[in-house]
Amino acid sequence: MVQETLQRQINETCRSILQNVSSPIIETLQDNDVRHISVDAVYMNNLAAQCNTQCAKDLACYERLAISIPRGTLFGSTYLADKGRAVTYTVSTSYELSTDYRTVCQSVGINQIRYAVYLLVQANAHITVPASIQNVQYTYCIPVCETLYSAEVPNVYVADDNGTDYLDLLPD
Repeated sequence: MVQETLQRQINETCRSILQNVSSPIIETLQDNDVRHISVDAVYMNNLAAQCNTQCAKDLACYERLAISIPRGTLFGSTYLADKGRAVTYTVSTSYELSTDYRTVCQSVGINQIRYAVYLLVQANAHITVPASIQNVQYTYCIPVCETLYSAEVPNVYVADDNGTDYLDLLPD
């Protein structure tokens, strides 16, 4: 139940924050047609801080819940799980959130490169019910933006058995 709540709440919160996001990718082009790609770190840090703050506010309403469960559930045995009368327990949950971002530059073909920026939200929930404590971890990877750069198709493409790729080895 806690993991589903975490997933749903983080998804809703981050989706609402990311709706009006512009691209954090900074591209500079040199005279020799070389592209330099970088990420606006200040922009991504502000975005991560916004998501962290808003997720913490949204999860605060789930810190204390009253649930009714059979007493047999507390013993951890599947045989006893549905035994005994239902008792209402107060479940205390504390959340730790951390946000970060990561970039991925991945070759998707012999003439294309995909560059993507992801926001990482990691949540740890510590659940305390009478007689047990459990931890739930959840990591959510949210794509912020991605772009695909295409170049000319090479004249020759050779791949050897060791996985080494050789481009344009032969003269024109």
